[in-house]
Amino acid sequence: MTLLSNLTIRNAKPELKAYTLKDGNGLFLRIEPNGTKVWHFRFYWKDKQKLISFGTYPKVDIKTAREKREEARALLAQNKDPRQKKKQQAKYGTHKDMLTFAQFAQHWKEFKLKKLGVADSTRRQSTRIQIERYLSKDMLPILGEHYLDEIDKPHILRVLRKIENRGALSIAEKCRSWLNELFRHAIAEGFIKDNPVSDLDILCMPQKPTKHNPYLKMSELPEFLAALRHYNGMRQTQLGIRLLLLTGVRTGELREAKPEHFDLEHGLWNVPPETVKQLKRKVRALNDEIPPFIVPLDIITILCDEKAHHLQETSH
Repeated sequence: MTLLSNLTIRNAKPELKAYTLKDGNGLFLRIEPNGTKVWHFRFYWKDKQKLISFGTYPKVDIKTAREKREEARALLAQNKDPRQKKKQQAKYGTHKDMLTFAQFAQHWKEFKLKKLGVADSTRRQSTRIQIERYLSKDMLPILGEHYLDEIDKPHILRVLRKIENRGALSIAEKCRSWLNELFRHAIAEGFIKDNPVSDLDILCMPQKPTKHNPYLKMSELPEFLAALRHYNGMRQTQLGIRLLLLTGVRTGELREAKPEHFDLEHGLWNVPPETVKQLKRKVRALNDEIPPFIVPLDIITILCDEKAHHLQETSH
């Protein structure tokens, strides 16, 4: 094989697609469509092909690139990963071949929470809590120290089986979805080429059929309201259920309610838009102020009370 020369490299012009010029023993120069010339060293580690970037030409000349190649080959001869030498200095975005799952997971988490609009500590934190909990509990212990580009399907399957074995099938599905999103994100940013989570859905245990909570029939309302009046538990629970029946809001909006949201003088409940499921996307998408979701308390209360009274009379 003819070795590369400075003249050959200088005369190499960019094309529509990237191409390579080989120098031998795994070292080659990649010519990008934008004209950038990057040194790479190709090698095998644990039966998988890997790449190390040695920098760009002419900042890294032929002599330096060949020296780096020989250093890497010497480490391989000692059964050492040549990327390990750079691991302590590696920072996110500096060496793509040195990025660990733990490093990229932090980047992905911050991006996802910001995208969902829950990065602000004043918003509901259930999504943040779940992601951090299962990253720490299930994903990082198995994947954390692995380089992002060496994680394969068996690694992911170990994570999912660990969760499934404790019976948390819905959590396993949620984690698979997050991992799929994380690796797609890494592909889009150019850190890896393959998604190890793809097609794993056929190996996942199916969830148990959803068992919905029982519902009240119209004919059962009078008996329920009578039982609610004689409820001996917390007064707050009794009033909360009545307010839920009278307004028809979601339970989350009821739980998030605060005294300052109620305008009793005008009989209105001003539900903040960030707590209303239908308005959350608009809150995140628009810069303009979105008005609260208004629930008219006085009119709804009168109508519902009259309906309940009518049902009680007709049941006797």
